Amino acid sequence: MSTRITATVIGFDLTRTSLIWCKLRVYLIRSTRIISIITICFAAIDQYLSTNSHIQLRQLSTFKLAQRLISILIIFSFLYSIPFLLFHETRRYSVCATFHRIFNYFYSFAHYFILVGLLPIFISSLFSLLAYQNVRRIIRRQMSIVRRRLDRQLTAMILLRVALFVITTLPYISFRIYQINTSVNYHYTDSVGIIELINATLITIYNIDYSVFGYCFCIDHWISLFFL
Repeated sequence: MSTRITATVIGFDLTRTSLIWCKLRVYLIRSTRIISIITICFAAIDQYLSTNSHIQLRQLSTFKLAQRLISILIIFSFLYSIPFLLFHETRRYSVCATFHRIFNYFYSFAHYFILVGLLPIFISSLFSLLAYQNVRRIIRRQMSIVRRRLDRQLTAMILLRVALFVITTLPYISFRIYQINTSVNYHYTDSVGIIELINATLITIYNIDYSVFGYCFCIDHWISLFFL
């Protein structure tokens, strides 16, 4: 995000002239976004387990297991993103992109449509709703008032996080799939300008998911009072 703002302000995008920076930037962005997105799924699953009425499932929600899963996720993300490091290049019209047809099919469908699109949206939505149902029934269980309140607030925060993730991710993912699989004639400046405008708008919306999440901590109390 900071590199994109810098390129816009000073009018010079290093990814268009430096092959090393083009590859490195894409590699780091893909790796960290995968970590961020899958962490949302982990949070929703963990909240479902920790609020479940079955003690066997609640026992699966441990800090030690979370540490192991996050470690595995980090290793997987950086290994998985290696092809992005290899296939991105600066070619036609100084654009940092992939020009390998087979990899672009993988990029659009396996990566965008499944790994960072449909699959995490489905998993996070499903388990956050299941956690919501658990919290709605939590009053029937023998638990302290403090624990109930914490479960309600955490579930509210997870619900808000997942909702924000779905709303900001779907438009960007859909456009990226279209963009990767559509040839753009860069001689037509009007078409290029429209595509760049749409892309910039959707990227801004997409980055809202990362920038405003801190406010969830401020408003989750009111959400838990009204909806849980």
